[in-house]
This record gives sequence, C-alpha cells and structure tokens, in this order.
Amino acid sequence: MIKDYTMEEENNNDCLNNYCLNKEQCNCIFYISFLSLLSCIYGLYKGYIDIAIFVPGGVFLTSILNWCDPLYDWRRYLDISYVVFAYIYATLRILGSTYELYFHIFMAAAIISFILGCIFAKMEYYWYSTIFHMGIHIFANIANFIVFSGDILPLNEITIFNYLLDYNTNVNNIDLIKKIIE
Repeated sequence: MIKDYTMEEENNNDCLNNYCLNKEQCNCIFYISFLSLLSCIYGLYKGYIDIAIFVPGGVFLTSILNWCDPLYDWRRYLDISYVVFAYIYATLRILGSTYELYFHIFMAAAIISFILGCIFAKMEYYWYSTIFHMGIHIFANIANFIVFSGDILPLNEITIFNYLLDYNTNVNNIDLIKKIIE
C-alpha cells in the first residue's frame, strides 16, 4: 500500500525527492494513523456518533489518504486542514463533558509534539520528527479515548451549538443586521 521508493531515496532524506521522510518513516506514521480508527470505533460504541465520525474518523481517513503516498500535494493540505477543523469541532463539542480537562491536557501534549516534530524536521533530524509526529497521533487518540469514556452533553444542550442551531435567533439576527445596514 505504501509507495515503494528506490534504494537511494529510501536511504536519503532529501526534500527534493517526493517527501522529506524515507519509506520507513512514512510507514511508521501511516500505521500509527490507525489509532484514529480505533478511537472512532470506541466513540461510535459509546454513542457519540457525531464526534466519533467528525473527529477521529475524519482524521483517520485524511491521514491514511496522505500517508499512503506522501507528497507535497492537496492530500497533505487536506489532512492538515481537516485536523485543525476536527480539533476546533471537538473542543467546542465536548464543552461540559466529564473529562474535558483531561482531553485538553492530552491535546496540549499532542500540539507540543507537533511543534517539536516541526523543529526537528527543520533541523533535518527526520527520525526525531517522525517520533514526535507519531506522538501527535498517540496523545490525540488518548484524549479521544478519555473523553469518550465519560459523559458528553448532547449537541442541543451545548450553548454555542444551541445558538447556532436556533433558527429564530438566527432569523432575528439577520433582520437586525438588515435594519442596521439600511
């Protein structure tokens, strides 16, 4: 499933080739991405359908799509953009949940791991960068497992989503904006 590189490319972490990481490093990240599938299944089992699908489920799909043949192309940017969307959605969606604090602690560890991975990649220490990238997946999925283990408020009980989903409030706001503009 992972693209085969020539022996020269495999032993050479040269960004002029298709990707900075060699095949073995890409494989490590590809296989660690399956943790998101496990936390998605656990979230579905616990009944948190929207979070399980939008957060670890979507991250799993975009990560696998990117890391099966990593290039600097649209799949990489889709993966990065989707992870940001998923993090924002999860942060808003788990407001008031039993283990919200622990979720944020482990997500902070994932973000720190991302930053360290970027630093090591810039320094061309690609194995360290790979290990820290794997740390992102490990910490983020621990956060998912933890938050899925507790109680998460239904979507209609979270204030920010209530406001966004309340049709009458939105219609009144649109009318107010129209009056201000006129």
